Amino acid sequence: MITLSMHEKKLIEEMYIALQLVLVLVLLNVAFPMFSMSGPTMMSLLAILYTIFVAIKISGYINRSIFRNEALPICPSRLATALDGLFLSWFVYIQWLNGHDLFSMFYLYVLIQGIRYQGKKPWVFALYPAMYYGILYLFLEQRAGWTTLEIVFEISMLFIITWFIEILFRQIKEIHLERQYYYESL
Repeated sequence: MITLSMHEKKLIEEMYIALQLVLVLVLLNVAFPMFSMSGPTMMSLLAILYTIFVAIKISGYINRSIFRNEALPICPSRLATALDGLFLSWFVYIQWLNGHDLFSMFYLYVLIQGIRYQGKKPWVFALYPAMYYGILYLFLEQRAGWTTLEIVFEISMLFIITWFIEILFRQIKEIHLERQYYYESL
């Protein structure tokens, strides 16, 4: 598959970290409203744990890429990616209990992880939310009021996003190969 330049990898990783910081601020605002005496304990626990998780990731990134000037790994940490998915699942579930359907946040998760992994099997990232959504539908269907057609549409959209990511990285690979051919011919 294609390998991105170090500058491209850093740019993608910094955009990912910036997005996580925005999510931390949103979570902290939801969990600890400014003028409220008490907030939901599950959301507060999620906000605290996710803030610690993101702080550890950011400090590791800064230490690795700025202070030590090390190259970023070819493949991001699978553990951190899995934890991102678990935190997102937790948040979606808490919001679902409060009557909000935020499953569409998984589209962003699939898109970002597919780009971070440079288009390498992005469908893997669609499997997790598809299974999660399927489990929620099977076990909690009565409360949600979902129809089978809605479930099929939501899950198919996840895989359509991954298909577009694969097309995008195939095009990028062709451009890199063409550029390399012209560079060698010069």
